[in-house]
Amino acid sequence: MNFKYNKNGYILIAALIGFMLAIPLQVSGATSGTFETRIIQLLDDVEEVSGSLNTNINDLELGDKLCAMRFQNLTIPQGSTITNAYIQFSVDAATTGATDLTIWGEDIQNPEDFSSVLVSTRTKTTASVAWNNVPDWGTVGETGVAQQTP
Repeated sequence: MNFKYNKNGYILIAALIGFMLAIPLQVSGATSGTFETRIIQLLDDVEEVSGSLNTNINDLELGDKLCAMRFQNLTIPQGSTITNAYIQFSVDAATTGATDLTIWGEDIQNPEDFSSVLVSTRTKTTASVAWNNVPDWGTVGETGVAQQTP
């Protein structure tokens, strides 16, 4: 099953983007809120197939390729407690058939963009999250709970 997002959906800092990392957090036990950021440049998302990188993409096809995203300039205040974090996708093509995905991070403080370093050779975190039984994404433009990672 191919899940896709549309990079033409939003404009932020004059860059084309299409999905968002949202991190609800509590700062020093006093205030709370949600920190949101988006992909801000072309080399911040990629598909890898058979050892080749494709950064010239209009969507990510999750499920049949190794896909990666890099979120820059995360300014989460020191002392914050992250209560939840997820990536929100938006459907750009209807799909059918549930799929299982695994999400992990890259274990590095300042990851390189995806211009030359393969996703498959990067040092993954030991922690990961399973996104199992992801349902059909049948409605173009839908951006809801079904398109939100655990």
